[in-house]
Amino acid sequence: MQKIKLLNYWNSIVLITVLVFALTSCVGYRLGNNKPNKFKDIKSLSVPIIGSDVIQPKLQTILTNSIIRSIQEQGSYQIRKEKDSDASLIARIKKINRKQLRANRENVLETTEMEFSIELEYKVINNITGETLEKGITTGKSTSYLNTNFQLTESRSLRSAAEKVAISLTSKLSEGY
Repeated sequence: MQKIKLLNYWNSIVLITVLVFALTSCVGYRLGNNKPNKFKDIKSLSVPIIGSDVIQPKLQTILTNSIIRSIQEQGSYQIRKEKDSDASLIARIKKINRKQLRANRENVLETTEMEFSIELEYKVINNITGETLEKGITTGKSTSYLNTNFQLTESRSLRSAAEKVAISLTSKLSEGY
């Protein structure tokens, strides 16, 4: 009889311990989007066409569209015109880097694989107060094997890098990292 009471006592201790750990493991979890505190009052963004310090045809439009699409897919903000939005995302392409990753075995001057990266400087401005809520630099990289049509390869790689910049930027705005 005493053995059964002792067994029930230990079972109760184990059950309470499991319940405590199970219930406290979700203490910091929040449902819905987890915007940083500085963006808590921002419900909508305007995204004017991205500026550029480099000459690359169509890249500004591609990058602007990628950012808008990424923000819409993430869902933390609505995209609106500047006069109807809470904040504006102002961005500028600072650099496009091209780097050789692999060369031909017989000729080291002939590139077989390249890395393309886009560096984007951005700032988020509160449209009501004019205050800069955040500013920073983000990059997106893409690698590609080169084929005979270098312009096509470069265009596709820069499009992929633009999508990665957009995802990185959206993550910083909606989640804080």
